[in-house]
Amino acid sequence: MRALHLAMIAALLGPTAAAAQAPATPPPSQQLLDMARQIRADAERLKDSLTPEDRAEMLRQADEMEQEVKAGGYAPFDAVKKPPPTLGERILAEHDGRMEWLTHTGMCAGYNQESYTTYRDPRGDAAHHARCVRAYELWANYIKVARDGGGSAASDKALAAYDAAAREAYDKSFRRPAGR
Repeated sequence: MRALHLAMIAALLGPTAAAAQAPATPPPSQQLLDMARQIRADAERLKDSLTPEDRAEMLRQADEMEQEVKAGGYAPFDAVKKPPPTLGERILAEHDGRMEWLTHTGMCAGYNQESYTTYRDPRGDAAHHARCVRAYELWANYIKVARDGGGSAASDKALAAYDAAAREAYDKSFRRPAGR
């Protein structure tokens, strides 16, 4: 009987790989109802191999779970909302997992973290050059703040400045592909 209790606890607390990849996790009350439904199904499926006491215990546990949900015992947990994504999480999601995403767009071709101070676009567009240099200056500043332990508020501010400058360089680029 103890093994049954441990198995139920492990199943309730230990998400499977499939559950971890699911797009939306049901609220805890629904998870508990699903667990009660599964216990009832297992009790019915295993009725030939279980003692009447074990089967009755499984059904009693399923009843307790359902009563707990009906009594509102899990309502506070259902109300917990996922916090909004951080700036870094948003940038990673928007740009295929890249924090420094401007290089991979090709909008500032030739510019990068190492060359932005010395590279000059051969087309001679001074405004484009200034936007690209500014974006990489702000990226270098973000790296410096993050490396020097400036704290999340300072690094988020630096990252936001880079993202805004990179977006401006991207949006105002003369080489921007049609439809983007």
